[in-house]
Formats: sequence, C-alpha cells, structure tokens
Amino acid sequence: ELIGAMMGLEGRFLQFGSQDLRSTKENSKGFSSENGPACEFRLSASTRNIDPCLLHLVQQILPVCADFVCVNEFVNSRVSKFEYGLVAQALASAVNSLIQEYLSFVCQMEQLLHQSKLTISKLWSYIQSSISALRTLRRISGMARYYKGGHLLTQVNILIANELDGDERAREIARCVIEEACKPYMDMLGSWISTGRVYDPYSEFMVENKYPFEVRRHAFEPSQEVPLTSLNSPIWEDCFCLRRRHIYLINDDTAEKVLTTGKYLNVIRACSVADSVNPENRILEIDGARGCIVLTEQICHAFDSSAALVLNLILTDYHFVDNLRFVKKYFLIEQGDFFVQFLDMAEKELLSAVTNVSKARIQSLLLMSIQSGSNNLEGNSKTAFLDELVCEFARDHLIDRLDAIHRSSGGIMGGLQQKTPSRNRTFPLGHSGELKGIETLTLDCTIEWPLSLILSRQAMELYKLLFRHIFFCKYVERRLFGTWLDHQILKEFEIRSLLGETYCLRQRMLHLMQNLVYYMMFEVIEPQWHKLMDGIANVRTVDDLVKVHSNFQATVSQECLLTNITLLRILAKLMTTCLSFTDHIRLFMRKTGIEEELASAATEYRLNRWNTHTRRPKAPDRARKIQNKRNIRLGLQTTRLEHELKSVAYQETLNALRIDFDSSLSLFMDQLKNDSSAQSHSHFANLAMRLDFNYFISNGR
Repeated sequence: ELIGAMMGLEGRFLQFGSQDLRSTKENSKGFSSENGPACEFRLSASTRNIDPCLLHLVQQILPVCADFVCVNEFVNSRVSKFEYGLVAQALASAVNSLIQEYLSFVCQMEQLLHQSKLTISKLWSYIQSSISALRTLRRISGMARYYKGGHLLTQVNILIANELDGDERAREIARCVIEEACKPYMDMLGSWISTGRVYDPYSEFMVENKYPFEVRRHAFEPSQEVPLTSLNSPIWEDCFCLRRRHIYLINDDTAEKVLTTGKYLNVIRACSVADSVNPENRILEIDGARGCIVLTEQICHAFDSSAALVLNLILTDYHFVDNLRFVKKYFLIEQGDFFVQFLDMAEKELLSAVTNVSKARIQSLLLMSIQSGSNNLEGNSKTAFLDELVCEFARDHLIDRLDAIHRSSGGIMGGLQQKTPSRNRTFPLGHSGELKGIETLTLDCTIEWPLSLILSRQAMELYKLLFRHIFFCKYVERRLFGTWLDHQILKEFEIRSLLGETYCLRQRMLHLMQNLVYYMMFEVIEPQWHKLMDGIANVRTVDDLVKVHSNFQATVSQECLLTNITLLRILAKLMTTCLSFTDHIRLFMRKTGIEEELASAATEYRLNRWNTHTRRPKAPDRARKIQNKRNIRLGLQTTRLEHELKSVAYQETLNALRIDFDSSLSLFMDQLKNDSSAQSHSHFANLAMRLDFNYFISNGR
C-alpha cells in the first residue's frame, strides 16, 4: 500500500485525509496559497497494532505521497489545456518530465518489493532524494495555479531567490523547470524584437497589442477634429503598451526598449521596407547566472539596429527636415511675402462673416500667393508629404479654443476679464457679433506616414494654434501700418497740432505690435528653430526625434504667450483696442472724404499734364492757376478736417481708446514683469525690456 500511495493510490491502511483531492476539484477553497490542494494521506485505525517505529517511518514517507498527488493533479490540469497559457503549459510539461523520473523510481522500488529485497527502512533511505524534489515541485505548482505568463516566471524566480536559498538540489530542480517554462515567453520576445510581431493568444507577454497596427498607420486628413482630451495622447502610444506585471528578467528601462524595438519594426514594415525586417525570429537563451545580462545585451543590440534603421528612413528617405522647413515657412509665417500677397488679395473677403466667406475663393487666393512667392517650395519633390496646403475656418475664436484647452487650470475666460476680439465686434464696425473670416482662418495639410509619427495630428493642431496667433498679430500690425499711411496723407495740411495725440497713440500701438511680432519671430521662433536643428542632428532614435520636436513646440508656445492665460487675455484686449483705433481712423477718413478728393485732384493733374504736352499752352500763368486752385482746395479741406478733429464725437472716441490702451498696456507690462521675476522666464524679461526700453510706460502712469 505504501508503494501504491507513492503513486497516489488509496488502500486499506493508507487513505486520503478529511479534505481529499476530489473535494478540492469541486471546491476552490480547498487550494492552499503555497502548496496547491490541501490534501494528505493518513493512517487508518487498523494500524494501531503495528510497530511504532515502522509507523513513524511511514508517517515520514506519507508527505511525499501527498506531494506527488498535488503535483500530478496540477500537471493533468495544465498539460492538455491552453486556457492557462503557454507558459503554464510549458511549466507543467517540465514538471511532468520530473514526475516521470519519480514514477520510474517507484517502479524500481516495486520491483525490489516483489523480489523481497525492500523494507520500509530501505525505502526511507532510497526516497531521500525524491523528498526535496517533490516538495519543490509542489511549491512551484501551487504558485503556478494563480499566475500566468511573465508574471508566473517572475514569481518562480522570487521563490528560487528567497525560499530555496541554501538547498542546492531544490534550486537545481527549480532552475530546470523555469528554463523549460520560459521558452514560449522567449519565443514571443525573440519574435517581437526581430519582426515586430508576436503570437500571444492568452495575454502572457509584456507587450500588449490593443488593435492591429495597420488601422492607425494611414495618413490623417485635414479638417479632422481633434478632441481636447487627446492633445497629449500621441498615436505613437495607442497601438502598443506594456503589461508591466508580465515583465520578466529585465528592468523597466530595458522593457521600454523591447516595446520601442517592436514599434520601430512595425513602422519599417508599414513603410514597405520588407527587406529591412528580419523574417526569422531571434533565438534567445538564458545562460545561467548571466541570463539577465545576455538577454539585456541582445535586446539593446536589436534596439540600436532598429532605431538606426527607422531614423534613417524618416530623415533621409522621407526628407523630414525639408518638410519641417515647409511647415515653418507657412504655419509659422517665416517669410512675409506670402502673408502680404495673400492679404492684399483676400482681406476684403476675410472681413466678412465666416458664414459668408467663400472657402473656394480663399483657397484659390492662397495658392496664388504661394505660387507667386519667393523661394517657392511647392514644386520640390522632397515635400511630397504635403499633398496640399489648404485653408480652413475654425468653429470658434482662438481665445475660445485656448480657453477650452486651459479650462482645467481656471480658463482664459474665467473671472472679470476684458472682452476678447470675438466678442467686441472688432471689424467691420456695426456688424453683429458673428465671427469674421480673419478671426477663424487657419491652415491645414495632409501628413503622410511615417512622418505623421512626429508631425502627428496633435502636433499639427498646435501649429495651427500658433499660426492663428501669429497671423492675427501680424494682421493687427498691418492694420496699424494702414493707419500710418492714412496719416501720411494728412501731413500736407496744417493740422499737426490737432493730430498730435492721434499720432502719438498710433505710434505707441505700432511700437507694441511691431516689437511683439519681432519678438515672436526673431527672439523665439528663430533661436528655437536652430536648437531644433542641432537636436535633430544629434538624435539616435525616433523617440528622441519626437521629444526634440515636442520640446520645440512647447517652448515656442510658451514664449509666444499661448500658455499664459492672463497675458493672453490682456493681449487680446490690446489688439482689440488697436483694431478699434484703426476703424476709427478709417471712419474719420471716409467722413472727411480726403482720399477721394486727393485721388480726383491727382487725376485732374495728370490730365492737365497730358493736355499741356499735346496742345502747347500759350498762357504763361497756367502753372500759377493750378497752384492757386490747389491752395483753395487745401484751405477747404483743412477747414473740414479741423471741424471734424474738434468734434466731440472724435475727441471722446479717441480719449476712450487712449484710456483703454493705457490701462491694458500697464496691466500687460505689470503681469509680464511679475511673471518674468516670479517664474524666472528670461524671454518675458526680454519682451518687457523691448516694449519699455526707455521706461516710458513705467514712468507715464
């Protein structure tokens, strides 16, 4: 019966305990957290008359029988069933191999028994080597019931390190089991770092593939709305992620390299560079104590080779830098000829309500301005990823958009703020509060794979916000230049004393906008662009390239005030005041009719000169008559201008605009200086010094 119990069989004298294996199969509470099912053999009552010494030896052997039953039950439940995972099945197979050796030993003992050469004492002597082995296998199988995949392998390693220390026989058995158990896991790892693919039907590997990579690799199209919640969720991280509990034998940094290596290989495959991806899996082996070191070296080698390959693919084959220069030229308005020519043709259309603007006409004018611009890049085949640069009209004002993005930190529109341009009916006067085309105009383009990894939809959304901000600032500057040209017309009239305050206010506004635009273009974008180019020259991986480009965008956005809610709100009020001032001057010029009269006089003068050349006048005083007529016209116009400049409506409007501008500018400078000192923003200090270089604003309060 003892030999039978060693094979899991009950008898007359040796029987299962109160909680036997059959009950544990039906009741999950019968499993011990350490050693599996809580089963045991016990002696029946009929053994009371047996020699106590023999009973003691039998009781020493019975735990081996219980260990075998538990281990054998684990093997039978795992070897033929895949739902527990490939790693658990491989572990059960390795345990089964050792169990077969044990059963061979039992058969030998049974043969000795039939030959009458075996006693209980000899059996106790022979079984010593199996006691430690079965106890170790029971502990491993008991642990394996609750884990799978890389998590299971990690727990077995912890068991070897913490609980089997000092028992070399047990450690050797555990290492033998785990070497076999980790083979499916290592096959997955080798496939991932060599081909970018992995067969993991039971979620055992450290890398999780959420959905097929091909679903997300296509280029995004313009006009796709980007949810605000996804501005920090790059496409690069959507398809694959780490299951950290299944990381085995390597640290977190190396696991990140494993994840990135497979992603790089998927990028290469998606670019149809099939020859660059090794179709054969790497064979990864664990070499005893150096297993972790060797595995890490192999992973680092695979990472370096795939990183260099995909980086060269993006920078060389797809001309990333050339395409980035294209984005800079148009989205960051690097060259002014494109901006000037476009507004010369499209400004009248853009001043209409956005619902009345013809998108097709604006698109046509945009392409004309690009094609007629200097250093045109449209015909460059290196920028083929920009299939078409298109104009779009946003659904909300820039301030509203930024307010929605920053709402979590209080919102741009929080508190008792001044009105923004979208709410102050800036242009044209008398129009309703509906958004104008000039307020919502933005650019967009089609980004091809794999450049969309860096110039992602989120990155292009930030470029669009920067374009709208810079475009609107340059538009306000342009409107103030138009006011300056109007004032040049008035210089021939003797009304300089009446226009002194108007000239001063216009020059202060122009000073603000010119220096603000200069600051953004030449003190923010250009230096950061050179840093970006230096960073691109030194990157080693695509992740480094994404990081360098993201840092460029973040720095430019911050230093262009897009991330400072308070400053942006005050700046919006300042630009509103500037546009209201230009509208006021245009209304003044229309009411006085100076431009029309000057144009009429110029036409008459050209006709007189033509008549002079064709009919040779005989009257020598013709020039004197023309001069007298001009003096009379100037006198009448001067009287009309003086009357309008001295009117109550003109003075009240001018004073209101001056007061609004002074108060907003003072708030802007105070906030700028406070932020530059409190947050150590040197770029804010540079802007403050540029705007108030002679302390005129500080001393003029």
